[in-house]
Amino acid sequence: MKTRRQLFLLVLIGLCLLFVGSATAVRDDLRTPDYYETTVRALFKKGQWGEGKKILEEGLERYSDASGLNELAGQYYYNFKEYDNARYFLIRSVREDDGNVRAKHLLVDVAEETKHYSNAICYVNELLEITPYWKGLWKRKIALYRKQENNVEADRLLRRLYQIYPNDTALREDYANRLEENYQTMRKQRRRDEAIRNIEELIKLRSDKEVYYFDLCNLYLQQGEIEKALEIAGKGINVLPWNTELVRKKAGILAGQYRYAEALALVQERLRYSRDGALTRFYNELQLEAARAASQNDPYVLYGKVYERGKSEEALTYMLNTSITRGYFDDALYYLSEARKRYGDSPNLLYKEYTVYRRMGE
Repeated sequence: MKTRRQLFLLVLIGLCLLFVGSATAVRDDLRTPDYYETTVRALFKKGQWGEGKKILEEGLERYSDASGLNELAGQYYYNFKEYDNARYFLIRSVREDDGNVRAKHLLVDVAEETKHYSNAICYVNELLEITPYWKGLWKRKIALYRKQENNVEADRLLRRLYQIYPNDTALREDYANRLEENYQTMRKQRRRDEAIRNIEELIKLRSDKEVYYFDLCNLYLQQGEIEKALEIAGKGINVLPWNTELVRKKAGILAGQYRYAEALALVQERLRYSRDGALTRFYNELQLEAARAASQNDPYVLYGKVYERGKSEEALTYMLNTSITRGYFDDALYYLSEARKRYGDSPNLLYKEYTVYRRMGE
């Protein structure tokens, strides 16, 4: 009886051990690469790096070629700034699965942190092959070119990106700010052609900035391109019709070219809609300047200057006859005196002198 009982216990113990072994084998079979990846990723997300690392090492012992597990190892080492180790596991990850986007993003981060910007750009290019319209990636690439001090390529990409997404307000502002930086740099370096190209683009983006119209006008004037300066001033007036400073700018350019009739017409037209005192004073000054210019173009004034310089006989004859005709009696007496010195008291001169005194009432 006792022997039977002992035999039964031995059989029972054997069955228990067999069951436990089978259960363990089943659990081990359930620990697939996906199991390890899901578990470790969840732990890393919670910040439980140490616990996750232990399970990750167990998973890598079993599945050393699993792309996801190698990527998680790279993530672990990147988090603790062990960049060489991180790079090693991340490269293994993409070697096993070239489509592992997480690993490639981390490789970009590692390359950027270690200042291997060319490598980082290469990885970004690989990611863009997968998602070519991801604006964030394009911006990342532009930023990498900036760190590489390749501003030419960075500016080209930024311009291209803005052309693709013209309605993106943030991108538009980034592009405008970069144009502003380039413009200020080129202007200080007196690189006028490049400054002009940048500010022309700026005006398209920020058409309400009056300072850009003034600056571009001045750049064109420095280049001697008067008509282009007038065109830009006119464009500014159309966009900002109440800006009297732009009106004065264009009128001033016209006056500088002795085109007073156009300048006066422009200002007079604006005065119909504006009571700006400064513009009114400018108009009055412009009229006076136009009158002075007209007087300087009067043949009487020009012949007078010719006579003073060279005592020309032709000039003397013109000045004498015209001064009498116009009633400039003081001038007439002066030129009569000059003619007498040259010709003597001829009857013709005496008659002209008689005519002058008679008109003077003497």
